[in-house]
Amino acid sequence: MNGQQTAEEYVANSFKSRSPRTGTTRTAMSDAQWNTLLEVLDPEDRMKVIAAEQAHSHYLRLIGGKPRRPKSPIINSDLARERAASLIFGQ
Repeated sequence: MNGQQTAEEYVANSFKSRSPRTGTTRTAMSDAQWNTLLEVLDPEDRMKVIAAEQAHSHYLRLIGGKPRRPKSPIINSDLARERAASLIFGQ
């Protein structure tokens, strides 16, 4: 615990680093890697993993921590318009 953190902050930060998503591999998984992992699981197992992640986030909020939020992908607006036009007009 460093001198600038309270005991509560230390516990919340330590707990946050032990989530099913960030605490199961050597480094934190990217959103794409996490989604790929979920896709290959059986539906029943996928639901268990998602439930574990939700329970972890819920408890983290209870102890004053802030759960991780998935990063939104950066979308090139011109590319998005071109893709939309090709879908609409069949180009």
